[in-house]
Order: sequence, then C-alpha cells, then structure tokens
Amino acid sequence: MKKIISLILVLTMAICGCFALTACNNNEQGEIVVFTNAFFAPFEYYDGTEIAGVDVDIMNLVGQSLGKTVVYENKDFGTLINYVQEGTLCDCAAAGFTITSERMEKVNFSVTYYTSVQYVIIAKDSMTTNTANDDETCFFWSQLGGKKIGVQLDTTGNIYVQGEIDGWEEGVDGELTGTNAECTAYDDAQLAYEALKAGQIDCIVVDELPSKYLIKNDAATYEAYALYYDADTATLEEYGIAVNKNQTELLTAINAVLNTLLADVDENGKNGVEQLVMAHFGLDG
Repeated sequence: MKKIISLILVLTMAICGCFALTACNNNEQGEIVVFTNAFFAPFEYYDGTEIAGVDVDIMNLVGQSLGKTVVYENKDFGTLINYVQEGTLCDCAAAGFTITSERMEKVNFSVTYYTSVQYVIIAKDSMTTNTANDDETCFFWSQLGGKKIGVQLDTTGNIYVQGEIDGWEEGVDGELTGTNAECTAYDDAQLAYEALKAGQIDCIVVDELPSKYLIKNDAATYEAYALYYDADTATLEEYGIAVNKNQTELLTAINAVLNTLLADVDENGKNGVEQLVMAHFGLDG
C-alpha cells in the first residue's frame, strides 16, 4: 500500500467538486473532465470541499500517465451515463458503476476493477441473519417482504429491488412480488441512511463497501450483511469506469492504470485497488 499511497501523494492535479461547464473535448486544454456522484464512499466522497476516493485516486494516476490535469464534477448518478454518451461536457464518469449490457450500448467500460455484492443495512438485531454455503453471513431476499426498502436512485440496488417487487418481465414474479414491500429511491446513499436512522424506512439495499462505510461509526446501532437469493446465490456485480466511445486513448490509459494496480499484489494478497479501498477506510494491511 505504501508504494501506491506515495505515488498518489506526488500528484498535483487540481480536484474540485464544482467546475464551470465548458464543452469538451478538453483534451486540447490538457484536461480530463470526470463526472461522478460523490456520495458513494469509499469510491467517491467529499473530503471537505474536494472530491476524494478510490476512483479519484485511479483517475489521478491516469491523468499523470497522460500528462493532463483531472477535473471532477459532482452530478446526479442517474445522469452520468447519458453525459458520457453525449461527450460534450465530460470525457468519462467514475462512480462505482456496475457494468451492464444496457449501459454498454451507450458507453465503453474499462476492464473490471472491483467485484461487489449487494448488502442490506438494518437496525442491529432487527432481522435474523443466515449463513450461506460459502460461510458468508447474509440476509435472503424473502426476508425483505413487507419492508420499506431504501435505495440510491438509478443504481443496481434500485434496479434489483424494484425488479423483485414488480417482476422482471411479464408473467414472471420477483422475490418480493405480492409481499407489500416498498422501494423508496433517494438521490444518494447518505440520504437513504438518514431516512433509516429517522425510522422512515426499514432497511437499505446498497453495494457492499458503501454500506460498510455508512455504518462504520454506528456499529453498535446498525449492521450490514450480504444479500442472497438462497444459500448458494449472492447478487454479484462488476465495476468499471464509463468512457465516451470516441475516447479510445483515454480508455487505453485507464485500462493500463487499472491492470497495473490489479497486478500489484501485496504481502496480504490484496491488489492495488483493494489497497486503495483499505486506505480510504483508514485501514492498513
């Protein structure tokens, strides 16, 4: 981890959360404009007035490799893919994106750099946990029947929960169809967490690391465990950085940085991206 952190510390690129909207391509200006949603820690979050996180560290390394300044702008998550597809205001978006076929019709994705699973955040001891066949402590979808479930708008958590309530296609019921479960979508995961603490919802479905980050200072009151369909089947998904389809040089540079990080395995068996995750959690090793 020390090698990666020391590399990041020498970067001098300006990072800001709100930058004047100017038409891309900013490549000729020596800039890479990255849109994000800065409420998905540890991948992106506000550190004071600046946007920080694992994705920011990755894109800063990309900027360094291309000799360009990286500029960050915070946007609503649901708008990011369309902004990248249009390609006039930004070059790419880094926001803990799950790679899906629908999104791939609009943008190119980098190599997969993190595999996640959906988690459920609840008030401590308000639901009974299970043990999956891989020994993972988990909740089953069936346990969310009748619950008021909070999600982040337009994320895969939102897609999963609404799909399981509505049914995925005509004539096919979801795990929560007919159970009176309710899905409430919030602009970001932090707002969903505030709603949970206020008693407005019963639980939150969100990716693993953001769930752990949200409750890390509230471990006596809240807990989070993986969401499984059954003892064998978790809700796995893979992250990639979304790049405008005309930005082939940028995509190549992003993939080169990610492949280097993924190959940099430390003595604890963690690759470079996992080391960055640990660093943003304030952990070592």
